[in-house]
Amino acid sequence: LSPVCLGSLRRAAIGERFQRLMKMGSSAFNKLVNIARTKTRNYVLDQTNVFPRARSKKINNFRQWGSRVAAVCIPTMDNYQKRQALCAQKNKVVPPDVVANFKKAFTIPSVGEFTEVVYTDTKGEEARQILQLI
Repeated sequence: LSPVCLGSLRRAAIGERFQRLMKMGSSAFNKLVNIARTKTRNYVLDQTNVFPRARSKKINNFRQWGSRVAAVCIPTMDNYQKRQALCAQKNKVVPPDVVANFKKAFTIPSVGEFTEVVYTDTKGEEARQILQLI
């Protein structure tokens, strides 16, 4: 076998392991959410929640509770560019097609889905404008 073939086989094996780990992690997370919805406490579901259906599915587990607050963290353009530079320095590369899919699917959470929406870095309209630029 040539080194190219060996590299391809290694990447395939890593991809399979990654998929198995993601499936295990997702299963564990879902079990914890099912437990959490029966316990009256404050919870932080710290996930990107890019896809609206997935976000709604998670938050619906807590609909019977009084408040559900979404924190929207859209960085300023300056901060975004600094983050990109830092990732480049650390050789962290997210494939452009993956980023494009996330951007295409992302919607800002709304009141109705949540009882309150809080913006951390940029506020409502400014956040929407930045999303169009990124």
